[in-house]
Amino acid sequence: MKRMATILAAAAIVASAGAQQDVVYTLNNMYFTPTSDSTVSVSKIKDREDLLKGVVEIPSHITVQGKTYTVTEVGKWGFFGCDEVTDFIIPSTVTKLDIWAFTRCSGLTKVTVPESVSEIGYAAFENCTRLTDIQLPSTLKVLPERMFQDCEAMTTVKLPSTLRSIGPSAFYCCKNLTSIEVPEGVTAIGNYAFYVCENLTDVKLPSSLRYIGDYVFGSCKSLTSIALPEGLESIGRQAFSYCRGLTSVVLPSTLSDLGSAAFMSCYNLTDVSFAPGNKTFDCQQGIIMDAEHTRVITALNTIVKGRCEILPTVKRIESHAFYDCQGLTELVLPPSVELLGFRSVHECHNLQSVTMSEGLLVIEGEAFNGCRELTSVYVPNSVKVIGALSFAYCRKLEKVSVPEQATADRMNFNNKTFNECPGNLEIIVRQPDGKERVLKQEDLFDVTTLYRRDEHHPGSDFPDRKIREIP
Repeated sequence: MKRMATILAAAAIVASAGAQQDVVYTLNNMYFTPTSDSTVSVSKIKDREDLLKGVVEIPSHITVQGKTYTVTEVGKWGFFGCDEVTDFIIPSTVTKLDIWAFTRCSGLTKVTVPESVSEIGYAAFENCTRLTDIQLPSTLKVLPERMFQDCEAMTTVKLPSTLRSIGPSAFYCCKNLTSIEVPEGVTAIGNYAFYVCENLTDVKLPSSLRYIGDYVFGSCKSLTSIALPEGLESIGRQAFSYCRGLTSVVLPSTLSDLGSAAFMSCYNLTDVSFAPGNKTFDCQQGIIMDAEHTRVITALNTIVKGRCEILPTVKRIESHAFYDCQGLTELVLPPSVELLGFRSVHECHNLQSVTMSEGLLVIEGEAFNGCRELTSVYVPNSVKVIGALSFAYCRKLEKVSVPEQATADRMNFNNKTFNECPGNLEIIVRQPDGKERVLKQEDLFDVTTLYRRDEHHPGSDFPDRKIREIP
């Protein structure tokens, strides 16, 4: 039997100057907004979340002055912040849950999304911190971005067999999620999908999976093993970073793209191997490279220790490649290396010596940030760019020798390049004529002047800036 409600009170009229009037009907502490001649969307009354409590039943139809409307949507921001509702009963006439439909319903513990729903919007159940029981329709094909982000009480959820993709941050920071089975048919898992699911221990991935995005399982510190299926083609940047429980990983032979620092700071990972038939990657002495040995993609900090001499064919040290390699004490780069990527040697606290050869062109930002034991660095003449904060927090750095050409870009080479380095640091600038200039940090361009606000005209540095609140 269809649930039907009749509006006895007059309809509330909301109008804006110069615009066509929008009619909003009020019933049972809810708004109903016409979306066509015969359908309406439903939402809370604006700024009156307190009116809805306990179990809330959404009607399937409403009747206004003898005319019947079908409720087909939960509108944008529909029941946002209704934190005293424990369960929404959604009728089978609803086909769409719009963006932020039930976001921040912190008292919500249970919800059944009916089979009629074929579209669910962005962040529909984000921050429903007590939600434990969720039933999804068997027709759902896409799990939208931030669908269950910060649903901290959720321990597991059954995903429908019709699903084809899991959106970015879908389960971001679901800290009590312990298991997930991704159904056969899913081909892609978006960036950050299971990021900081710190109690996740059981993950089953389908043979249909082709793509794992950036940071997908990052900081899943309880994850001890994962079977990556044959057929998988791409693993994004830092996809398994800070998975401190992982001990071994077998990468499928079909893998053609492995993002930088995919296994960064996996403190117990001692074995990364490749399935028979792999022709794309190689791992030598804990350093994962492409098969041609031209790129260092990531280094296992459990294996890379002491002196590390890079192969003479390598051209690029990718971003975060040696990040947090605490056992690394000496790094030697051959003349073939042209690029030191962003944070490539970041937080190597025990690195005492680095040798950079002529041929190096670019040192990207924060490359040696946090290398606390470095005392001196020689940057070769071939280097054209030294990125921002490249040597910041190198707390024992006493002497740096750099070519003049690398100091020209003030947005990169400035007082923040050596942020928190010792006050007696000598910066030797080698000039093309062979002469040298010795600088102190205070002699470098003060980049903070670019961000100082005009005291006489507050806000004048961003005169057209518009600020809006994002939930």
